[in-house]
Order: sequence, then structure tokens, then C-alpha cells
Amino acid sequence: ARVGANAHAKAIAKLNERIEKCEEEIKANERWETTRTIRKDERGGDDTEDEVVLTSKLVGAEDLRIDLEVMLRERDVLSGHLAAAETSAVGAKMNAAAEAFDEGATFGGAR
Repeated sequence: ARVGANAHAKAIAKLNERIEKCEEEIKANERWETTRTIRKDERGGDDTEDEVVLTSKLVGAEDLRIDLEVMLRERDVLSGHLAAAETSAVGAKMNAAAEAFDEGATFGGAR
């Protein structure tokens, strides 16, 4: 049992190292990108006014973020914080988040 516990602790320690490296890569590569959209606001007739809409999103580390989430989930399972049966629900949420990220979702639900 002690050998198994040591192997388990080593696996978690190694995973923690990988998580730390991934977080460093994210810090080095991730940046905010802002897009500017100009919309015409028509108010009953000829008077129109331009509305400038700024939308920001994080870019540059999308794949690293997904890798980090997978490693964090794996660490939770190994440390007993997340039952293996719950990982499929977490995975579904991660897939939905990744799809929204790929589609350019932004804060507040605007695109």
C-alpha cells in the first residue's frame, strides 16, 4: 500500500510540474485582442448615428487553456476531489466552452 501511495504522490507531483509549465506558457502567449465594430443607429427617418462597439477576447493560448483544464481535472481525480464519474460532465462543459471560444464568444454574451 505504501508503494502505491508513493507512486500516487509522485504522479500528482509530476502533474503539478506540468500544470506550472503550462501556466507559464499561457502567461507568455496569451493577450487581449479588441475588435471595433461600427453600427448605424437609425432613429425614425434620416437621422442616423454611428455607434462604436468594442469587443475584447483572450487569444493566443486557446489550446494551452484546454490542456490546462484537462490537467487540472486529472489532478482533481487523482487527489480524490472529483469522482471519475463526474469527469464526463466536466468534460462536456469544457467542450462547450472550447466551442464558444472558437466561435469568438465575448464577455456579456456579445460577439
